[in-house]
Amino acid sequence: MSKLKKIVFISILLFVLLCIFLVIYTNKSYVGTHVIGSVHAEVMVCSVALLVFVGWVQLMRNQDRKEQKLLVLFLYVFMLGLSIVFMLTRPNYRYADGLTKIKEEFPTVSSFDVEDLDRKERTVPVSNAEEETAKVNGRFYYYVLSQSDEEVYFMMDPYAGDIVELHEQYWGDSGLES
Repeated sequence: MSKLKKIVFISILLFVLLCIFLVIYTNKSYVGTHVIGSVHAEVMVCSVALLVFVGWVQLMRNQDRKEQKLLVLFLYVFMLGLSIVFMLTRPNYRYADGLTKIKEEFPTVSSFDVEDLDRKERTVPVSNAEEETAKVNGRFYYYVLSQSDEEVYFMMDPYAGDIVELHEQYWGDSGLES
């Protein structure tokens, strides 16, 4: 294996590992509001890995130095492009940031405990998101704060940071509503 192929192989391996890390981090921090962190994240990682693998196989087969360099350039531009898309489309606020912001803007609930919601219940669907649709997954963060028998409900736009206090809970007692 030539030096160029070894460098490319290591770069591709690191990029695939980075993609896996980003999907895991996004799912944990942005709780399904980021397009990459949505339900289809695993499909995206598999598609990227497959495309990169096909590029790697073509690189290994190809003996023409000029074509090898073009293929390497294409793979690097593709990997860089995906990284840029990820950074440009991620929400401005993580789920944890929203809770901090709620406690700052609504001091009366600062002593309330945060209900530990199921992952699927940490976001609510919205249809009138103000951001461009390429960035928005159509979901806002959802929070339930409780103290004794009193509960308060909030949702927050992960891109703009706008907080709305809800008058009733969104998700029913029996889990997700249809």
